[in-house]
Amino acid sequence: MKKNFLKTAAVGISAMAALALVGCDKALDGVSGADGKDGADGKSAYEIWREWYTGETGPKVNIVGSANVIDMDDYIAYNKGEKGEPGEKGETGEKGETGEKGETGEKGEPGETGETGEKGEPGEPGEPGEPGQNGQPGQNGQPGQNGRNGDAAVVD
Repeated sequence: MKKNFLKTAAVGISAMAALALVGCDKALDGVSGADGKDGADGKSAYEIWREWYTGETGPKVNIVGSANVIDMDDYIAYNKGEKGEPGEKGETGEKGETGEKGETGEKGEPGETGETGEKGEPGEPGEPGEPGQNGQPGQNGQPGQNGRNGDAAVVD
């Protein structure tokens, strides 16, 4: 019994000393020690959730009859909250560079005939045309009236 008491007392004194040192860490002004070795990588949030969800560290939940069907989609669905309010509109970004010219597309169908436009201004007169062919002889005209003096038609 004396041994148990001594062990308990030693543990209690060690604990009090550790608490005293923790409480007065600013009072001790010593030289910093060398950096320790890097620890092992921890588990991802998914791995911790999966262990909890399958009952390894938390309540076991049966999904589709077997815990083996739990995957990342289940994790995301479990952690996804309700749809939030729309955010504020962001600032307009800088104009991007002009892209490369694309290939020429196929010829499209002809469009519908448009409306008739307004009458335009008269144009400049054209160049004279080539002389035409002689036409058919015309009909003889009506006989003229008799003159006053038959001599009047003679020129001297």
